Amino acid sequence: MASPSLPIEVSADGSGFRWVAEGGDPVAEAFHAVRRMTYASTGSRDPVDLVRTGRGACTAKHLLLCQLLHGMDVPARVLTVSGSFGADLPAASGMPEALKAMIGEGGVPDFHNVVEAEVGSETVMLDATWHDAMAAVGFPVNSDWQGRGSTRLAVRGAVVDGGAANPVDGKAALIAAMPAQERERRRRFLDLITQYSLAQTHTSEGRV
Repeated sequence: MASPSLPIEVSADGSGFRWVAEGGDPVAEAFHAVRRMTYASTGSRDPVDLVRTGRGACTAKHLLLCQLLHGMDVPARVLTVSGSFGADLPAASGMPEALKAMIGEGGVPDFHNVVEAEVGSETVMLDATWHDAMAAVGFPVNSDWQGRGSTRLAVRGAVVDGGAANPVDGKAALIAAMPAQERERRRRFLDLITQYSLAQTHTSEGRV
């Protein structure tokens, strides 16, 4: 199985995807290929669904990026960061008023996934959350990353351990342990930011 939009294919052992493009800096190119996929909290954290639809949130995106790096023999792992999602985002034009209000209140408690990788002689933190359409409204899309140093993170906070063998189960356990009111507020925020992200993507495609 190969993606029609990405130079990737299923790895020989069937454990994930691998990068198949030639030339350039494969680490940087794979990062940006994943980053350019539309941010959307779809309810699935499976990289297969991300590749199939071209849409996904932080967990699926960073699981895919981690698989691609492993295929290049780059040591990498998916980490979970506990922080406030939205605290560093602008209350941009065209946002739903409810989303603006939640950002103005400092965002919502969340558990955000990123990739830690050994790139050359550096240990770097990579965040491929935001796609290019979000640059027009001031989101930190990390389009300038050239393969050196860490990127800006969509959520600032502390790395936490979900107590599970894989980040999907670990994140699910951390979210399940949140108070019900916080879980509902988080869900509402993700629904709103997804709607806004998809609207920005539609607007960006209309300008092309």
